[in-house]
Amino acid sequence: NTLTPKTHFVRRPFSVSLALTESDSPKSLNPDPQTLLQDLADSFDLPADYFAKLPRDLRLDLNDAAFDLSNGPVLDECGQELGETLLNLARAWELGDTSTSAALAKKLPLLESSLTGS
Repeated sequence: NTLTPKTHFVRRPFSVSLALTESDSPKSLNPDPQTLLQDLADSFDLPADYFAKLPRDLRLDLNDAAFDLSNGPVLDECGQELGETLLNLARAWELGDTSTSAALAKKLPLLESSLTGS
């Protein structure tokens, strides 16, 4: 007869909480493009070894997504200047080039005036 420690689990009810908010503010329906571009730029602030650390299958997925982006209607939907920046960003991702990616991402907030009105 060996002694084995017993693990006791406390059962708690599983619940998911959500928060819904309503707003009559026009900003909730039409967010500030400058803020959106800054958020996008911040999300592309990647560590220098980011692409190298990705597992092989994710690198392939990233290359596929960058290729799809570069062959899509980006220029028509985003305007010439922002569209070209996004296409160059996609090319940098295909090459795993974080320094070019970071430099291009920093330009995004400056391109608000080039957005198309669609």
